[in-house]
Order: sequence, then structure tokens, then C-alpha cells
Amino acid sequence: MLKELRRKQNITQDELASLLEVTRQTIQRWEADETKIPKATIGYLQYEFGLKSSATAKQNQALAKSSQGAGIPLLSIAALGGSANFDLALERAQVVAEYYAPEFKDADFMLPVKGDSMIPTYRPGDVIACKILHNPSFIEWNRPHVLAVEERGVLVKRLMPGSSDQQYKFVSDNNEYPAFEVPVKEIQSIAVILGLVRVEG
Repeated sequence: MLKELRRKQNITQDELASLLEVTRQTIQRWEADETKIPKATIGYLQYEFGLKSSATAKQNQALAKSSQGAGIPLLSIAALGGSANFDLALERAQVVAEYYAPEFKDADFMLPVKGDSMIPTYRPGDVIACKILHNPSFIEWNRPHVLAVEERGVLVKRLMPGSSDQQYKFVSDNNEYPAFEVPVKEIQSIAVILGLVRVEG
């Protein structure tokens, strides 16, 4: 991945080594996958070469693999099943990859978006960075959240006050999906969305 990126930027190993303040031999070892690229270096490369906004899916996967063990866990909706507790999912290692994204340093996990109920804000294929809310008094009304709900599974919706203190109103950004209310007791976990990664292509 690094060699391909370097060639696309039309720079030599010596130039990249100088930019990163490492030896040419270090660049050679990274390109040959003999040693792992440090997560701080990956973060710098993301900024320097604009990968955070224009990377291909292949480059994102390669960056995720390069920083395994050091990034934000990417959870699988399929692994979460019909309902889930995000803390338990992290404990049980239902993690399919890890991302290094300095912009989301407070994120507890990342999750791929499925479906079109939140278009235009979130599209299928987007990856959202989420922070688990352990105290429901910190809910920001009308802000998108990820919710694990009994018998409904994992949903991405805007949260609004419901018709009573025992209900939350779930609102989609896509007008084709009507708002609905869910009893608070059916919500197993709530996470606020900090941002997203979108791969154009």
C-alpha cells in the first residue's frame, strides 16, 4: 500500500524518508511489509496525502490493517445481531477491523451504515465513528445516534423527545421513512455519532 501511494504521489523512497524523518531502509522495510508502519506515521500520511477524504476502499483497508491493535474498532452489524449492547460487543471482540483516525480520538467504535433511511446525511457504505453514552442525560436532541433496540436491532436515527418521559422519538433524515416512538426500556445502548468516513467511487 505504501509503495503504491508513494508512486501515485510521484516521490522517491529517499524523498519520503526525508519527509518522514526516517531512513530509506525503513521505507523499504515498510513497503516490503517486513515491519509495521507506526500509527502516528499512518496518521501523518493520511493528512499529508489527503487520504481521509479521497482514499479508495482498498487504501482504507490497507491503512486499517497497518494499524491493527492501535485503532478504533470497526464493529460488524451482522455480528451485533438483532440486538446488542455496544460495550458487550467490544468485550466479545466482534471487531472486523481497526481504523486509525486522529479526528475521532474520542470514538469508542466505528460502524458501517446500512440502508437508506438517513440519506442524505449518511449513505450505505459510510463508516460512522461513535461514542457510547453511558448516561442518557447527555443525549443531544435532534442529533444522529446509533441505537441498539430490542427486537429492532441496530438503528441510526435522530433522537427527539417522545410523547412521554418513557418514550424516545426516532426520526429518519429520508422523508420516505416516518418517525416512530420506542419505549426507553427497550433501548439497550446509545452512541452519539462523532463523524463519518465516506469513500467516493
